[in-house]
Amino acid sequence: MINRFIKSSIKIYQRKVSPKKGYCCAHAVYYGGDSCSEFGYKAIHERGLIYFITSMCSRILVCRKSAIMLSEQNIENDSPDEKKDNNDKINGKEATKQIAACCLSIFPIGK
Repeated sequence: MINRFIKSSIKIYQRKVSPKKGYCCAHAVYYGGDSCSEFGYKAIHERGLIYFITSMCSRILVCRKSAIMLSEQNIENDSPDEKKDNNDKINGKEATKQIAACCLSIFPIGK
């Protein structure tokens, strides 16, 4: 019952909230692969509630660190010419500064 509720909540988030928030998952941008929400959906669907809880806690911490690393790389790469074009190559992927953020970006990012 709780698994079904969590899976439904994730799907609603993916369809209704995520497209409107203006950024994508920092973990997915930095490392490639699934976003945190897709990872969470697969975790609960394939392995259950306990695995979902433990894996999402560590995943979100890594996502937060990914957002910090992306923002630091963007700051280091800023030059007058690059400020016109906010696209940087990060780990071989195009990442726009405004679109890569941790899913917990409503909280201040600190080291």
